[in-house]
Amino acid sequence: LEAFAARWAAQPLFAGLPPDTAAAAHADRLRNDAVGLAAALRGLGTGVMEPVWHRLGELRVPVALLAGERDPKFLALGHRLAAALPAATLTVVPGAGHALHLEAPEAVAAALEPVAR
Repeated sequence: LEAFAARWAAQPLFAGLPPDTAAAAHADRLRNDAVGLAAALRGLGTGVMEPVWHRLGELRVPVALLAGERDPKFLALGHRLAAALPAATLTVVPGAGHALHLEAPEAVAAALEPVAR
């Protein structure tokens, strides 16, 4: 589990985490059960979810999309979702990677505030 957690944290997506936040996230990850973590990664990843792109145009509520500028995969998905959703707003957080809630909590709160009203 230690080797997996170290490789996971070494991805460029997480390079922007403050050192204390990265250490806390690493400690949390080490408390996982290896079998359960493997099952979650296999069973809950975006690759196993049923595609619903054809239905996105039906959604009529405001949608806040967020992506870090250093997360190319989810940034591209954010742009694709924004084009498909009638009432979506995409916020790209400068300098952030994949863990926006940890890297830029203020930016996340500001982006979510308009749709939370």
